[in-house]
Amino acid sequence: MCSTVMPTFRRSLMSYATTLHSTPISRWIPCAEVETVTALLELRDSTTDFECRVTYQLAETDTDSPGSWAEVSSKSKLAADGYAFSTTTDLSTGTDANTWIRFGIGVLSAGTAAPERGEVLVTMAYRC
Repeated sequence: MCSTVMPTFRRSLMSYATTLHSTPISRWIPCAEVETVTALLELRDSTTDFECRVTYQLAETDTDSPGSWAEVSSKSKLAADGYAFSTTTDLSTGTDANTWIRFGIGVLSAGTAAPERGEVLVTMAYRC
């Protein structure tokens, strides 16, 4: 059994839409290397309606044509400054038909499509 801790991602992000938009924070990783994932998410200096969450994206064979972004866990999202710790989430069953996975930070404007922003920090680890 192996474990990999990804480098901490830190960036100021903006959202202009009420729909989720994700920014990749990892390279494409073979799905066979990812069984479970855990994330610590921090949000700082955010505006009122800024939301962020830890997301992932799958690709069957071609990383130029991936599937849609999905949340890692309902516990890995924030709508106000603070911390969120996702419990260990099993991704092994949902990735069976796929070859590649990558992780990201999804952001959206919860109220209206007005510009919203926040500083996002995330540290993730996955186990194979």
